[in-house]
Amino acid sequence: MIDRKKRQEDNRQIMRTFTLVLQLGITMLTCVMLCLFAGSVLGRKLDLDWIVPAFLILGIFAGFRSCARLTSGYRRGSSREEGRPSGENTQSVPFS
Repeated sequence: MIDRKKRQEDNRQIMRTFTLVLQLGITMLTCVMLCLFAGSVLGRKLDLDWIVPAFLILGIFAGFRSCARLTSGYRRGSSREEGRPSGENTQSVPFS
């Protein structure tokens, strides 16, 4: 019985990791493609050749930033599963 629970937990962890990798790939691809498309459209409309590589670099940086935010959320979520209370590091920020 314990072996079965351990196996189920291992399978869950594998699926979580696979889901994270899939999310990272989709996020990076989406950021790069959207910025590349926007740069291409603006480059054609404004007749600027340099804007496409600039938007491509912007998309790469945006993709890395989004991936970093995704992985930091994943790390926070895994520390909660290790026994830390879920409300320990929550901060309420008042709206001004």
